[in-house]
Amino acid sequence: MDVLADIEKMNSFSAHADANELVKWAKGFTVPPKNVFIMHGEGTAQEALQTNLRALGYTTSIPKLGESVVL
Repeated sequence: MDVLADIEKMNSFSAHADANELVKWAKGFTVPPKNVFIMHGEGTAQEALQTNLRALGYTTSIPKLGESVVL
């Protein structure tokens, strides 16, 4: 199966941003992504980030280990 995706490089964004920085970054979108997958952090931290992003109107999910997602 072919995967059709755009790959973007963001030179100004750290992969180690904390939750507050991620929420601040997410507020900058004029058109938010269709879905945000929260992959980083412990369960409680993931759930807190999910709550904050959903409060901004984002659709989010926290995939379970081994879970597949059709995009």
